[in-house]
Amino acid sequence: MSSDNRFIGYKWLANTFGLPFNHYHESQVGRRLKQSERPDGSILDEYTTQYYPGDRIIDHIQFGLKYEGLYLGLLQNVFRRMDAAEIADFINQSPSGKYARQIGFLYEFLTGQALSGVTGLAGNYVDIADPELYIVPDGENIPKWRIRNNLPGDARFCPLVRKTDLTTYYLPVDFSMHIRESYADVDPRIFRRAVNYLYFKETKSSNEIEHERPGTKREERFVELLRHAGSVGLDYRLTETGLAECQQAITDERFNRDTFRGDQNYVGESGPYGMRPFIHLIGMPPQYVDDAMTGLHDYQQRTAGMNTIVRAATLSFAFVFIHPFDDGNGRVHRFLINDVLSSDGLLDRGVILPVSAVMVRASHHYDEILESFSVPLVKAARYDLDNDHNLTVLNPEEIEHFYRYPDLTRQVEYLFKVVDETIRVDLVDEIKAIISFDRLREKLKNIVDMPSRETELLMKLLHQNDGKLSAGKRKRHFLFLDDAEVADIEEAYHQAFSQQGEDEDDGLGPR
Repeated sequence: MSSDNRFIGYKWLANTFGLPFNHYHESQVGRRLKQSERPDGSILDEYTTQYYPGDRIIDHIQFGLKYEGLYLGLLQNVFRRMDAAEIADFINQSPSGKYARQIGFLYEFLTGQALSGVTGLAGNYVDIADPELYIVPDGENIPKWRIRNNLPGDARFCPLVRKTDLTTYYLPVDFSMHIRESYADVDPRIFRRAVNYLYFKETKSSNEIEHERPGTKREERFVELLRHAGSVGLDYRLTETGLAECQQAITDERFNRDTFRGDQNYVGESGPYGMRPFIHLIGMPPQYVDDAMTGLHDYQQRTAGMNTIVRAATLSFAFVFIHPFDDGNGRVHRFLINDVLSSDGLLDRGVILPVSAVMVRASHHYDEILESFSVPLVKAARYDLDNDHNLTVLNPEEIEHFYRYPDLTRQVEYLFKVVDETIRVDLVDEIKAIISFDRLREKLKNIVDMPSRETELLMKLLHQNDGKLSAGKRKRHFLFLDDAEVADIEEAYHQAFSQQGEDEDDGLGPR
């Protein structure tokens, strides 16, 4: 067998039809049975020649289902190019076969075409998605195929999340309990102040990710949106109207719109002197957006009761990958994380997690997660850019499945880690910081009884410079302080923050 034909299963199908390939699992014929895991977590399986499934398209579809999990996007493209009679004949040859019935169901599911001429189906009901491999709902029985359809969505939108070591570790974790424990013994007045700071922290961090510094009014609108996270329910929030309201609260009023876009957009970085922009992400071709967003809405209904972190990751990242608006998609995407967590009851009403702060603190990890979707997509897309940098996708039917049937395992793993760190570090640190600033404020009064405005500015400058008041800031704002007072103030800062959590009456309760 030539090296060009060494692949089997899904990769063989992609090569045969000249289709983009972006599956976590590849198989090839080699000298021995061997499995390798690549740095990105994808798998390469090597099989001996006796495993070669045959030369028919249907043989490699069956091999893929048996050994390589589900690859809905590729199967959809392959089914569209196949003769339905060939599939019916294959099923009739093995009417009780598990994979024959799965193929029949998936053909109808993915193409929307009824498969005729199939008779005598038998056998116990089998799952379409193996619950040992995927995080899926219970599903419903489909009598025609004797299949249990436990896919989390429908043909318009159906992401998949695999059970990896990391997702399996986090799935049973009670994050709601850990959040409540983090402030269980905190003075309610201090906790209310901490939550208020979290709104501004999340707003600032989310804008920082976008490299934007919006005006005060826009920041206040974003804060107000965060205050209402979880207040309207996801059935409304994920409608076109509900999402447009989010976008309008976040973006410049001149670029607001009431509907999803009807033109092609992309995220790009323009070079100097009018050079062709570097494309980071291509939004879903506009002719598919309304349909996919309706599917996303129905996906959240179908997955109600599933793990909330999984739902928050799949809904929010799918949103930003589809990119249904011309502007504000990234900030709405990050807002949706808190909106889902709150709607699903993981967060108490009015409490948010500053997930954007964690994202911006390790922005390269966030970029990697976005690029794990966008890089293969841009590579698979064929497109033109005109002189005005308007982009036209030339093969929309070949890439639509990237958006409809994404494998969002890495995005779910990432959000699990972000939520974990936000609870352990940012939520607790915000409470401790407020207590430390209160302590510092009292100490400053005993050194110099300044007006409130000067006190708050001094604390801010100290905190920005690790407890030191720089000569330049002192000259500009605090010439009235003598050297001894400055020394006492800097010592008070270090005492206030080093004492963090040591006092019984510090708002955190007894140790």
